[in-house]
Amino acid sequence: VITSAIPDDTVAPQELAYAPIKALVQVIENDPSMARILFVESGAEPLLRQLRSELMTEFAELVLREARLHLDI
Repeated sequence: VITSAIPDDTVAPQELAYAPIKALVQVIENDPSMARILFVESGAEPLLRQLRSELMTEFAELVLREARLHLDI
């Protein structure tokens, strides 16, 4: 869902860089129970905690990669 929300290169660089963040916020707004599972309840179980950590790391890397590609950073 998040990677598919990144538009093609015809939009403004800032929009490309912020697209993954906007997609995550949209997921949270559309399904608050999913947000609760991802960010709260996943901390109670070791395997889910590990998966949450990996997900957040991958998300941060995706945002940084998009920002570096399309913004001068």
